[in-house]
Amino acid sequence: MPRQFLKADKNLVDSILILNKIKIRYWVCHGTLLGIIRDKNLMPWDNDIDLGLWKKNLKKNLILKCFQDKKFQIKKKFFDNDNIITFKRFGGRDVDLNIYELTHDKKYAFQRHYAHSNIVMKLIYVLSISGSYKGKHNQIINKFKFSKNLFIKLKKFLIKNNLFYKQAGFKTSAKLFNNIKKYQFNGLILNVPSNYKEYFFQIYGPSWRKPQKQYNWEKNPNSTFIN
Repeated sequence: MPRQFLKADKNLVDSILILNKIKIRYWVCHGTLLGIIRDKNLMPWDNDIDLGLWKKNLKKNLILKCFQDKKFQIKKKFFDNDNIITFKRFGGRDVDLNIYELTHDKKYAFQRHYAHSNIVMKLIYVLSISGSYKGKHNQIINKFKFSKNLFIKLKKFLIKNNLFYKQAGFKTSAKLFNNIKKYQFNGLILNVPSNYKEYFFQIYGPSWRKPQKQYNWEKNPNSTFIN
C-alpha cells in the first residue's frame, strides 16, 4: 500500500480498492464527501464512510464476498430491506454502501432509509443505549442505564410491529450521480460527483460550508425523502 494512503482511514482505502477491482461504479457521498472537499480531511466526529452505488448495477453477493475476504464484517441491522449495506472492521470507521434508485420519471435519485417515526420513538432509542449515549442531554439520559435492557426489548417489539421507524432517505437530482469525476485525496483517487457544490446544496442547503458537529439529517428538509 502506498505510504501516502496511511493518512486516510484504512477502511476507506480498502473499500475503494475493492470496488475498483470488481468494477463496481461508485461515488463518495454524504458527510464523507463533505469532509474531503470542504475540510480536506475526514470529519473527526463522523463515524462512518459513505459511498454511493446504483441499485441497477449492484452485485451484492460479489460485494459481500470481497469485503468479507478483507476481514470486514456485515453490521447487524433491524432492517433487511433498506438501501444500505454496512460493514465494520477494527481500526477504522464503519463503511456504508448507500444504494440509490431512480424515481419513475428518472429525474431524481433516492436512497431508501429510515427515521424514527416520532419523538417518543427517538426517546426510546436513546434510552436503549443509555450509558453510552453521547448526544444532546447525555448526562440525563445516561442516568437511566439501569433500565437499558427494558428499552431494548421495547424497541425490538415496536420494530417488529412496524411502529418504530418511518421510511425516509435522501433525494437529489439524478444527473449529479451520472456525471462523476476523479478526485485525489491523500494519494487515493476517488470518484466524486462532478458538481459536488450543487450536491451539497441539495443535501444540506446553503449552510453546507459551515461545519455542524450535531447535524441531524432527519430534521433537514433538503435531504429527507418520505415515500
